Amino acid sequence: FVACDLPTLRSIVADLRSCCGDVRLQRLTRSAPDDRRTLLFVDRTAFTDRQYEVLRTAHEMGYFAQPKEADSADVAAALDISVPTFSEHLSVAQEKLLEQLLAV
Repeated sequence: FVACDLPTLRSIVADLRSCCGDVRLQRLTRSAPDDRRTLLFVDRTAFTDRQYEVLRTAHEMGYFAQPKEADSADVAAALDISVPTFSEHLSVAQEKLLEQLLAV
């Protein structure tokens, strides 16, 4: 979530801890007022678990690196799926990611 200032964030975390116990702040990002247009929040629930796994694995293996560190056969083998299945999952995941990125 986005909090308008640090005191508000502290208050929210304290409230959550009082009712939920173990609450941790995983990431804190500060942005300038004019950064609102550049912030992008990706809805990870838009992806199936498999689509996200394929996207993450491809990235981790360097599939998107220039020059490529892995090709589609390498990533498909790591995921224990066929190259066409890898390509299909990756294509759908990329489309969902681009829809979110370009809709801003």
